[in-house]
Amino acid sequence: MARFGFSACFTLTLLTLAAGSPCWSATAAPDPLEVVRSGTARTLDILRGRDAGAVLSQTEVRDAIASLLDHCFDFHEMARCVLGEVWDAQPAEKQAEFVQLFFKGLFLDTYLTLVGKHVGPGGQVVCDREQIEGDTADVEARVTACSKQDIPLTYRLRRQEGCWKVCDVKVKGISVVQNYGCQFRSILARQSFDNLLDLLRKKRAAVQASMP
Repeated sequence: MARFGFSACFTLTLLTLAAGSPCWSATAAPDPLEVVRSGTARTLDILRGRDAGAVLSQTEVRDAIASLLDHCFDFHEMARCVLGEVWDAQPAEKQAEFVQLFFKGLFLDTYLTLVGKHVGPGGQVVCDREQIEGDTADVEARVTACSKQDIPLTYRLRRQEGCWKVCDVKVKGISVVQNYGCQFRSILARQSFDNLLDLLRKKRAAVQASMP
């Protein structure tokens, strides 16, 4: 079975942002820096059992983060960039399955398995600055949980219908989209898209079986 590079810190930093504030209010949409800052605090509260003053089950934690992911990430755009021309050639139902298996399934499952090992009680993401150019923005931040040295991050966001959504994250200068794009395109050079979907199904099943 093909192996995918699920770096612990790489997965941690992407999904720590993943629960950024949903853009529910058309009149008070947060700016990119606030999306990252408030989203980080919200996510860590959920993961540490402080959300709404209640201790959540693992299923409730997953559901809460998955719900927020849908509001804050442009998974279809990320998938299109990851797969390139192969994405455009797929029917809508296969595109949707890829997004569900990888971004909304395997990626999140892996994160929940790893996060307990890499986010201690004092771990946090510190947001330093934002740079906005038209409908795109970069937010510079640092993770202070993975090691003795801060892990530099760059979140790339795009504005869609008045709301900022994440379309890529760089960790130590390495792009999530480019990283996984290289891995998937290597597989697709030898196998079909259906084979890739099958690999993702099996990988996700293995991750779920290993979760407590």
